[in-house]
Amino acid sequence: MSRAESPVTVETSAVVYSLDTAKVKPQNWIWPGYIPRGGITLLFGDPSAGKTTTGCNLIARYTSGQSWPDGQPNGKPGSVLVMTGEDSVERTIKPRLVAAGADCRKVTIWDRIRTKISDGTIDERLPDLAADVDHLRAIVEGAPDLGLVLIDTLSCFLGVKDSNQQSQVRRALLPLHDLCDQTGLSLLCIGHMNKGSGGKAQYRASGSLAYIAAARSALLCAPDRDDPDCAVMAIAKCNLAQKSPSLRYRIVSCDENPEVATVEWYGASDYSADQLLEEKKPATKTEAIIEWLQDVLKDGPMHSGTVEALADEAGFKKRTLWEARGVAKDRGILRCNKIGFGDGAHWEWELCRLS
Repeated sequence: MSRAESPVTVETSAVVYSLDTAKVKPQNWIWPGYIPRGGITLLFGDPSAGKTTTGCNLIARYTSGQSWPDGQPNGKPGSVLVMTGEDSVERTIKPRLVAAGADCRKVTIWDRIRTKISDGTIDERLPDLAADVDHLRAIVEGAPDLGLVLIDTLSCFLGVKDSNQQSQVRRALLPLHDLCDQTGLSLLCIGHMNKGSGGKAQYRASGSLAYIAAARSALLCAPDRDDPDCAVMAIAKCNLAQKSPSLRYRIVSCDENPEVATVEWYGASDYSADQLLEEKKPATKTEAIIEWLQDVLKDGPMHSGTVEALADEAGFKKRTLWEARGVAKDRGILRCNKIGFGDGAHWEWELCRLS
């Protein structure tokens, strides 16, 4: 009978040090106010907001030295590392980078981890940022001007069994946090939104709260509330500086190739990240009736009795109808005209022509 193996001894100890020995570091930025150096930036939002296209636009600016979407000048162009688990490099990523003016010589794709087995076979898998952080460190050390990594999406490359478990996510992100802090590397991580509604924007990022907690900056991409053809990128979290302005943009077809998406920026938006995700309040009864009156009277004047009968059929009470009529008159939307004289007189309701 074989001898039992000796138990493995694990020794733990507390790591402490005097604050006096810590060196104060200045906060540097890839894009001032939006993407800090030495940390994680989360770019998340609605599926229709073009997160990957927006991410490609931003890293294209970093590689080429183009000014940032808010007009701030870019510094010295740098190299980027791209990790994509959802889109084709050849059909999606490169065409979008080219359309955005990227210097593709400064773009490296981290495709897979390849392992040669002793029997001669080869195993390939997606990189796991927690388990393969030493590989990432080697890539960074081999490219001195590599300052930014685009990760699309973070959940594809973080080997946690349950992305909703905060302890698992924190443990997986710790080596990345240390690498960023030590090297000044910035991670631009694309993520999705959860299925909640309303509430603060920073709580709408999909997965564990540990993702948003680890991020030094979080950028929300959401539809513009005033223009369905536009979207807005807004600061959902930034604990390193005052919140920078929200920026409007539109996903459009590239002039040279209509099948390729690119981004056009349109300046500042007044909406904050929280406001972009606010649930639209239902119209009051008065507003609903005014809209109904504008539809009913669009073809011309109508006898007041007919309006009242139609309103009753639509489920509007007479008192509420008349209250709405008063508001509409005060706004210059509606006027009431007395037609005829004596017993044969009646009132007609009519939309004001200038409305």
